[in-house]
Amino acid sequence: MNLGLKGKTAIVMSASKGLGRASALALAKEGAHIIICSRDAESLEDTAEDIKKETGSKILVNAESREEADRLFHGLSAGGEIEGPIGDSPWGSYAGMFRDKYGIEWIIEFSPNK
Repeated sequence: MNLGLKGKTAIVMSASKGLGRASALALAKEGAHIIICSRDAESLEDTAEDIKKETGSKILVNAESREEADRLFHGLSAGGEIEGPIGDSPWGSYAGMFRDKYGIEWIIEFSPNK
């Protein structure tokens, strides 16, 4: 099947199991760049390895920490324009802003108090 997704970027939440995992694998097989997120880091790594085996590429993002925010920020901003480097913000969170290579504006934030 050709859904016209080659070279597009897809973010799949809850990608470690079930429908999220199946969606991530299907999108990767269609040629989309996949960014996957889940609270279950071990199962998410398994999904990422399966995507790598199927497609040769791997972008892994987990949630709920500064390190995870860094990975999401740097993965999505690649080839784009960083407007605000990721770091501590005046309002108490860890955040960054950028425009990706497709012109979409993003804010990535991790707030430990939420």
